[in-house]
Amino acid sequence: MGIFSCYIVCKEHIDEVRQFLLQFFKEVKDRYTHKEWVVLKIPGSDFVVNLMKAMSCR
Repeated sequence: MGIFSCYIVCKEHIDEVRQFLLQFFKEVKDRYTHKEWVVLKIPGSDFVVNLMKAMSCR
């Protein structure tokens, strides 16, 4: 079975969104996890959520 993932991009309040998602997901510490990119996973599944801070295009 493969890993299924989605990306959530936040322009603001990434820490608050992270705290909310931690009610449902477990944070995965890996090479992508840092202040502006958090990897979360539903325990017992292959579903991963990548929470990312928005980058400005200006």
